[in-house]
This record gives sequence, C-alpha cells and structure tokens, in this order.
Amino acid sequence: MSQGRNCVWPLIAWASPLLPAFAYYRGCRDAFLQPYGAAMIFGVFGICYFLNALILSTRIRYFDRMYGHDRVMRFHARMATVAFLLIVIHRQLKVMDGKLVPTGQIIIGTIALIIFAVIITVTFLFMVKNNIHRLKVIRRFRSWVTSRAPTDYSKLKILHNLLPLAAMAAVVHVILAGRMVFIGAYALTAAILYIRFKFIRPLLLRRRKFTVSTIRNPGGNVTEVRLTGKKISFTAGQYAYWRLTSRAVGNEEHPFTISSAPGEEEIGFSAKALGDYTASLSRLRLGDEAIFDGPYGKFVLPSDDSTSVLLIAGGIGITPFRSMIRNMADHHSIRHTTLVWGVRNRDDLVYDGEFLQLAKRLPFFRYKPVIEKQDEVTSEGTLADFESGRVTKGLICGLCPDLSELNTIVYICGPDSMREAIVKILKSIGVTGRHIRFEKFSLG
Repeated sequence: MSQGRNCVWPLIAWASPLLPAFAYYRGCRDAFLQPYGAAMIFGVFGICYFLNALILSTRIRYFDRMYGHDRVMRFHARMATVAFLLIVIHRQLKVMDGKLVPTGQIIIGTIALIIFAVIITVTFLFMVKNNIHRLKVIRRFRSWVTSRAPTDYSKLKILHNLLPLAAMAAVVHVILAGRMVFIGAYALTAAILYIRFKFIRPLLLRRRKFTVSTIRNPGGNVTEVRLTGKKISFTAGQYAYWRLTSRAVGNEEHPFTISSAPGEEEIGFSAKALGDYTASLSRLRLGDEAIFDGPYGKFVLPSDDSTSVLLIAGGIGITPFRSMIRNMADHHSIRHTTLVWGVRNRDDLVYDGEFLQLAKRLPFFRYKPVIEKQDEVTSEGTLADFESGRVTKGLICGLCPDLSELNTIVYICGPDSMREAIVKILKSIGVTGRHIRFEKFSLG
C-alpha cells in the first residue's frame, strides 16, 4: 500500500474539527480574538480529538488491515493526549475570561476533565512504557505505588474503560453551549461504534466459543494453552484477544499472539508469568471456555517466499516466530530464514528442542539461541550452537554479513529495551527502516 494512501486517514483525523469549528464561528469570526472565543476553538478541537480516540479504541478491522492494530492504538494514545491538553487550555482560557460560573454545564465539563485526567495519568504511569519513565522521580514514584497498591494491567484496564463516560460527559457539556449540531452527530457516531464494540460484539463472538484442551508448562514460567473450536483463518504472526470464562483467571480480555500454526487442528497461545493474570493461566482446567476476538496485526511474513528474513526474539517474544516457522515447515518453505533467540537463562529456551527439529526439516532455516547468564548455561538438553551474552552487532553481522545489501527483512519481537537496542544496531550497519518490522504496544 502506498505511503500516500496510508496518510489519508491520519490527516482526516487531525483535520476533523475544522468543519464544526467553521460552523461555530460562521458570522462571528472576530470572536476568536477574545479569550472566550479562543477557549471555544480549543474546546472544539479537543472534543473532536477525544471522540476520535474513542472511535479508534473500537478495533475497526479496516484500520487494522491498513496500519496494524498496534499502530492504531498508538495513534489513539496521541489523539487522547492532544485532546486532553487542548481541553485543559480551553478551561484555563475560560478562567481568564471570567466565564467559569459553576452552572450545570460547567460542572459536567469539570467531571469529564477530572475523569480524563485520571485516565491519562494512570495510563502513562502504570499501563504502558514511555519516555517519562526515564525520569528517576517517575521510576521511584511508580515503585512506591506498585509496592502499596495493586497495579496489575487487568485491574487498571477497568479504570481505562471510563473513557467513554468522560467522552459523553464532555459531549453533553459542549452541546449545552449551543450551536454544536456537528459535535452531537459526531458523538452519536462514536457512541454507536462503542456500543457495538462493547456490547453487541461480545454477544456475536460467543457464537464461536473455544474449549481448553491442553494446558502445559514447556519450561520456565511459561504456560501454553491450546483450545479446540471452530476453525479460524489467520496468518502466522497475528494475535487475538482472548476472554477465558474461568474463575481461575477472571473474565478480563487479554491479547496474546497465536503461537500455533495456521492449519493446525487446535489453536493456542503461550504466555510468561509476568503479572497476576498471566501467572493464573496455569490454574486453568480442561474444558474451560474461551472467546476469541481476532485475528489482528500485520506482523506477518512477506507473501513472496524468495524474500529472506532475520527473526530476532527476546524471551517470550518467540511466540509469533514459532507460529511462522511451524507454518513454513508445514508448507515446505524454501525461504532463507535466520532465527536469533535471546534469553536471560537456559530455562527460558522453552522451545529449543522444537526449533532444533524444525531446523532439520527446513534446509534454509538457521537457529541461534543467545543466553545472557553464562553461569547458568549448560550443554544438557541444549544441542544448538548457542552464544553467551546478548544479541550484539557482531553476532548479527556474523550470521548475516550482507544484511544491508540484501533484500532481507528483519522482524523483532521482545521487550522495548531490547527492540530499541536491536534497531540501533541494524541502522548502524545500513539497514533501512522499511526493512525493519516490529509491533509496539506502548506509547514510548
């Protein structure tokens, strides 16, 4: 898809407030020069971006196919952040103009702003990794809070779901100001999309329930869950949102990469115990039911088998690559593929034996595990030729010496710190951004 076409929807999103702003100021353009008039223009832009953020949270498949859901959600975060800043400016300008009389309209708008401020603060501090976490004072504050209060993602997500409540309160505040027909129509559209996403979609998804058929621990703190149910069409590397209807894990929806290969009888995912929810997966029981929403994502291999790939995984980031390579083996792929898997401990190589067997079946597949802690590296059970330490520039250049010259695409899946380090290495050896693929579910 061309870059120009990719830019169309973001431009429409940023320009969306122009029409309601024009309608509001038609016949009174000079009002913009006054604090009250300026406050209204900031308010119009803020509420439109607020509604855009709400619409983008409803998992519209058209946008996922065009951009990938991770990029859609990052754009959602930018829209919400800009909306919040504009609404704060709107309020301050109203204060400067002396028009902030505590009427019902003002009280509703203040409630919306407070809810929005809480959501933004909690999201940036505890739900996603971003640049503000580099500040020492922020890191200390997060550590202090997490040591005294539950900050598991599944619990914080409940608070994040107050976004539509804040949006509707803000819309009521705006409509009460008058001359806001366009905002009302836009809010109605956002409300319909959100109601469909939050209430109608779950009912439709219940028609294709899955049943837990296998629960196993392949090693370390990883739990692999496999399920049976209606055949799902997906591409290796994609992910889905799973809602496991089990008392053991609660009823929250969580995204997991599909680790099974397309065409297999069962569908499954693997998760490492990194929080309360993922730690509870081992307590699932055979026969527990699950609801599947997906697939999503564009983290997939090129359709052309002649394009070589370098796959770099960190820890449990191996899951999409496991699906890809198993699928390649099923279809006797001739794609030149190199897999580098960086882990902290030997026990984290939970699929080591499986990749060794796949390497025997695929003549053009190379597998290189990298184990960080040398004192825990043993040859027992690990027949692969592993490296000690971390994934380095020397290792990458040694495995793919002509990486910058060949039409090789590099896929990265792992922690943010590892991904950032690998991207720097790749760019330092001349690999262009269009040859680097990753999914990034954070605001940083």
